[in-house]
Amino acid sequence: MQLRRCLRIFINMPCNAYILKKRNPKRILIVISIFVIAVIAAVITHFAVNVNPIIETVISEEAKHSTTIIINESVKSVVGTNIDYDDIVEISRDGENNIKALSVNTILVNSIAIDTTLVAQSRLKNVGEIPVKVPIGTLSGITFFGGAGPNVNIRCLPIGSVGISYRSDFKSAGINNTLHIITMIVDVSVNVIVPGLSRTVSLRTEVPLVNTVIVGAVPDTYLQSNLLDEMLNLIP
Repeated sequence: MQLRRCLRIFINMPCNAYILKKRNPKRILIVISIFVIAVIAAVITHFAVNVNPIIETVISEEAKHSTTIIINESVKSVVGTNIDYDDIVEISRDGENNIKALSVNTILVNSIAIDTTLVAQSRLKNVGEIPVKVPIGTLSGITFFGGAGPNVNIRCLPIGSVGISYRSDFKSAGINNTLHIITMIVDVSVNVIVPGLSRTVSLRTEVPLVNTVIVGAVPDTYLQSNLLDEMLNLIP
């Protein structure tokens, strides 16, 4: 109905009515062609300005959600409950039981990182297309119609890369007690591809790996520097 109305208005414009009265087929065809091109241009502009950003946002959030699940499952499958703090960090003490040094099992932490990366990348590769449902009212770009109407099914294909690092945190746990937490940091870059759109989504997931309460004063060398972080991320 709106298209007919626009066409009627367009035809009744003085200059266009004059051309049509001449009943010149070529001129009529030119007028109609210009009108159709203008309508198509308006539709494309509407999609570019209102619809595409909505699709990008919805798909990006869905990709983040799906990727987070994949990463957590990958870490769980590699680490499980088989890794303890003592497997990763060795505490050396002197004859009076004072802490002399903390050392890291770099072979183990790198093995965990490599295995987790391989599992996560494999799962991202095999996940295939992710179905995303967006209400047609949301796609209209009009706030009033947001979330209304039937869903439009959109499929996105995530293609990602995974990088893993570690962080060491010391926190006070009472008099002469220190809580030591080692966290695995998983950085994922996912290229979300849908027809006509391509966007890169960056995601960081932090997974606590191991922790323990260290009894005794931890040397300031570890508390006030990134020494242990460097040891954890050292490639043997």
